[in-house]
Amino acid sequence: MNEPWSKFFWSDYDADEGLRVCSLAAQGLWMRMLCLMARATPKGELRIGGEPCSVVDLSKAVGERDETVAALLDELKRRGVFSVTRTGVIFSRRMRKDALISRKRAESGRKGGLASLGKQKDNQFCSSKIQANSEAKSKPQKPEARASKEDGEPSKVQSIFGVGVSYLVSTGMKEGNARSLLGKWRKQYGDGETLALIHHCQANSISEPSSFGMSWKTNAAPANDYLASLAKRRAKA
Repeated sequence: MNEPWSKFFWSDYDADEGLRVCSLAAQGLWMRMLCLMARATPKGELRIGGEPCSVVDLSKAVGERDETVAALLDELKRRGVFSVTRTGVIFSRRMRKDALISRKRAESGRKGGLASLGKQKDNQFCSSKIQANSEAKSKPQKPEARASKEDGEPSKVQSIFGVGVSYLVSTGMKEGNARSLLGKWRKQYGDGETLALIHHCQANSISEPSSFGMSWKTNAAPANDYLASLAKRRAKA
């Protein structure tokens, strides 16, 4: 999914010595190229519709003559502003590096969240079993009631901090800040809606969950509806 926006490090852009000595026209072309590369797949490569962007394609995209665009590209290349793959595709070194880091963080967060949730389920199962055995010694208990406790889902608080911390860290947030933000959401929205907010951010790859969470009440569906649909999917699984 292409993001409608992304972080842009202005200081790094301005500090590029090669770009700074290029003509203003070449600098303007490079900015238009960055816009195209931000929407391309893979991100950071100069492609249109998945195909490598030729001089003719780029000329049409920016509304300039082929000769002018070719000369400006040559100027940018001589100054080392961009790099070229072995197959001849122009790419932004910084943008491709950031995209790789983002993918690794997302994958790490996904694996960490699943592992954390699985561990919580195991711990919850063991605790419920111990409690059920203890209660069975003091009073009779129906088998189906004991089984219900043993198969119980992790508490909302455990899920919030287990899945939530891993997800927020995957977006680049420090663990301490992640826990602080989750506490703020719990106080503001309650456990049910906080859990729904976390799942919503994960499902929609929200890259700035802190900002998105501020408008959760107005931008998201009610938490009860979300959790109800989640419970139905689990029941069918």
